[in-house]
Amino acid sequence: MLDANNFDRLQALISLKSRCLYWAEFCKYTSKSTFFSDFNDEINMPLIYILNDEFTNISGRDEIGLLIRKCTDNNKYFDYLEINNSNYDHELVHKDLQDIYVWQTDNQNHMAITRFIVSAFSVFEFWVCKSYDIIKSSYKSKNSKMKKLESQLEKYIESYNANDSEALEKIKNEIFTKTNSYVSSREKIDFVLSKIEFVNLKDEKKRDKAKELVAFLFNFRNTIHNVMVNKSGKDFQIEANGATVELLNGRSPNYENYAKFIHSMHFLVDLYSDLFMHLSENIPNFHEFTNEF
Repeated sequence: MLDANNFDRLQALISLKSRCLYWAEFCKYTSKSTFFSDFNDEINMPLIYILNDEFTNISGRDEIGLLIRKCTDNNKYFDYLEINNSNYDHELVHKDLQDIYVWQTDNQNHMAITRFIVSAFSVFEFWVCKSYDIIKSSYKSKNSKMKKLESQLEKYIESYNANDSEALEKIKNEIFTKTNSYVSSREKIDFVLSKIEFVNLKDEKKRDKAKELVAFLFNFRNTIHNVMVNKSGKDFQIEANGATVELLNGRSPNYENYAKFIHSMHFLVDLYSDLFMHLSENIPNFHEFTNEF
């Protein structure tokens, strides 16, 4: 019997996939890889996992044990010392994999969906940042960071001439810690979104929700470095489609409803499709180099 929760997640993923495929059609003759095709690739991972989980569940999972044993019996890759020189009979492997299919499916779904959210946002981050230089070139730079550096250097020279060692040390530290030309991916995305004309997100409330999601996902994305646990020292929370996602310090994400949060990823497609239309013929090619972010 089909699991109702998994069916809900499958519908949310397929809805997201449909939009990516729709937009990818516009690019298929001009570019090998786009935001939409890359985003679609990331959707496929949890989609195929959940589909396979349901297929094996419907069939009763009778063949899984046989397949696991076939993979462990006379396995030519079992060439490690601790395996060859012990009475290891692979029962730990059998038990662990069978537990995954029976008792750990909820946990596996959690990990698959969480990794999908991180990967999907990374696609968004990559492609919007590739557009940064194109959009920036249309606007005269205020050179605020350069002006700040020049001001600090003037103060440094004045303090040097005045033989003020304490002021020299303070200014030197400020120059090295606070003044640089590096532009973070968050700064690039904020700049890009401040310059484009919105069509899909013409409604201000929806646009604000989309930007709120992006801000939340920056913190969500950072959990990839800590086995999906928030180590920032701060708590984060967002409401998406009437359901809450919590990212508490020291914890992995807690979803009130997986499908509703997956559905909120449509905002990333909305944002990029508006950027896609804004760029027109200036859409960056996948093979072009982009600044590190």
